Amino acid sequence: VEMYASAMRLRSGAMVERLGWAASKKAAAALLEEAAERGHVRAMAWAAYCSLFSCEGGAWEAQKAVEWARRASEAGDLVGKAVLAFAYRIGKGVEMDAEEALRLARESAAGGEAL
Repeated sequence: VEMYASAMRLRSGAMVERLGWAASKKAAAALLEEAAERGHVRAMAWAAYCSLFSCEGGAWEAQKAVEWARRASEAGDLVGKAVLAFAYRIGKGVEMDAEEALRLARESAAGGEAL
């Protein structure tokens, strides 16, 4: 939990000013990855998002990112579900599947996630 919180702080304004935008994002991505590897569900979701959708600093392979999104989704994380929906929609890390993308997006939206 602390690594995830630290990663989110690193992406905030104060740390960006102190470290510079690129260094802050790179440090945040490293903390997200570590927290995801240790099983933090929300970190899995955001690490997947950063990797799949061009956040600087998160350059993990697409299959690993999709696996994190899938694990987060299966644990009930709505961000993870939305990220997985996007991956299916564009075919990044998984085979494109519009029906699965729509199903996941609807589930995520029904839960209140508007990512």
